[in-house]
Amino acid sequence: MNKKVLKIIGQIFTLICIGYIIYKLISLDIDFRMLLDFRVLITVIVCAGLLSTLVFLNAIAYKKILEILSDKKISQREVTDVYTTSNMGKYLPGNFMHIAGRNMLGAKYGFGSKQVLFSSFFEVGLKILVAAVFVVCLSLKYFLHF
Repeated sequence: MNKKVLKIIGQIFTLICIGYIIYKLISLDIDFRMLLDFRVLITVIVCAGLLSTLVFLNAIAYKKILEILSDKKISQREVTDVYTTSNMGKYLPGNFMHIAGRNMLGAKYGFGSKQVLFSSFFEVGLKILVAAVFVVCLSLKYFLHF
C-alpha cells in the first residue's frame, strides 16, 4: 500500500480515537462548569501536561529499547509519531491500533516481530518495576512502623 494512503488511514484512525475520547467524556455526564474555578482549571492543565509529557518520555524509552535490542538507529520523530498515535489507538476496541502501530514501526525499520513484541513486554515490565519501586519507597515508612 502507498505510504500516503497509510498515513491518511492513520490520520483517520487518530481522528476516530479523538472523537471516541470526546464522546466518552460527554457521555460521562460531567458538570464542566467546575472548570471555571481557577484552581480546578490549573490542576487539570498541569495534570494534562504531566500526562502528555509521560507519553513522550515513554516514546523516548521505547525508542531506546528498540535500538538496544537491534543495534539500529531510529528517528525519534517517527517513533514519537507512531507511539503517540498507537497510544491513542488503545481506546479502539481490542487495542488493535496500539499493537498495529508498533508493528508498522518495526516493519519500517526491519525489526523482527519477536523484537517488537519483546520490546513491548520489556517496556511493560519496566513500568511495573518502576511502579513497584515507587510503592516500596512511598510505603516503606508505613511498613517500618507496622
